[in-house]
Amino acid sequence: MVYQDVTRNKNLSAASKGLYAYLASFCGADDECYPSVDMILSEMGMVKDTFYKHINALVAAGVVTKCQNVGKDGRFGKTVYRLTHTVEIHDFPNTKKQESDSNGFPFPKNKESGFSTADKQETNNNNININSINNNSNNINSASSETRIAPAYPYQEIISYLNEKAGTNFRSASKATQKHIRARFKEGFTLKDFKTVINVKVAEWKGGELEKYLRPETLFGTKFESYLNQKRGSSRKPNSFHNFQERDYDFTALQEQLVNQDAPHPDAAAGTGEGEHYEPE
Repeated sequence: MVYQDVTRNKNLSAASKGLYAYLASFCGADDECYPSVDMILSEMGMVKDTFYKHINALVAAGVVTKCQNVGKDGRFGKTVYRLTHTVEIHDFPNTKKQESDSNGFPFPKNKESGFSTADKQETNNNNININSINNNSNNINSASSETRIAPAYPYQEIISYLNEKAGTNFRSASKATQKHIRARFKEGFTLKDFKTVINVKVAEWKGGELEKYLRPETLFGTKFESYLNQKRGSSRKPNSFHNFQERDYDFTALQEQLVNQDAPHPDAAAGTGEGEHYEPE
């Protein structure tokens, strides 16, 4: 559903309103949708810079909120757009264009005052906090081509797993611990990699002299990759029965050998000489 509070707002460009209507067409009862950027660019006929400019304007206006899902493996997933259908900010100085702009932004300038007619009308009709406008304008100007979303790192899940396996009591809120975890994620490692390293080193160090090193700064430090690629159990003494292969015996043949071994030698039966005896060959 498309709301007139957005489509009739004079401070939003026609292109921004069109993008809002496009997103609204995907939303269900929860007012959320997640079309890919490539799909939006293809179906709206936009280039990336144009798309990010207008989606940022909608976000700054409070019409749209964005969030990015993070999977259990720590990798980023799809971007979810949630439509509020309300305009909270009424001034977007960096998105307004003069009358000659080919993009068709409807903000003609008043030659005497230098302000657009829309600015005057909004100033007269709305009680706007000037500081709030300036702050939001600065945020738009300083933002990159895509709205930055702080990734959510699974600090608690990783440290809880370590405490469970190693019998420790580390805190996920520790700044030093979070620093090591962030560094490894930025290098491309995943949640599964963290759990693998914990499993390998707990199996190797727990109960021994090196158990004291089952700690975040050691496990998640610069040797993380070498721990990850370490073969499990490589530091333990191999069992003497390792790779033992059971033999296939012919029990009938063994029985015949035992019977023949107990029988007297032919030479002994013929009396070949006193005191002579049979020696097995």
